[in-house]
Amino acid sequence: MRDQQILFERLKRIGIKRFPFINKRQFLRRVVTKKLSAFRVVNDLVCIHGVHDGCEIFWNGIGAEEHPQWHLKSEIQYDLGGNTSEYIKFLRNLDNP
Repeated sequence: MRDQQILFERLKRIGIKRFPFINKRQFLRRVVTKKLSAFRVVNDLVCIHGVHDGCEIFWNGIGAEEHPQWHLKSEIQYDLGGNTSEYIKFLRNLDNP
């Protein structure tokens, strides 16, 4: 388990601080998913993972495909579960409006 200190440092740079006694993981989940500025400051540390047609696929926080090693380097990891096909459709629609 990562200590996520890099995430807290980046959030602190834009004025977002965690209060004592607030669960670190819950704080990160809430702030990064609710505040666009928070997501933007950490999106280069996000790894989105899915399985499609029997192959594992990894994307960064802005939807660009990444090498599998990205999963090991990232600080925020999201598993698409059974929604991988929908995510791929969404990304294709962004490329071809």
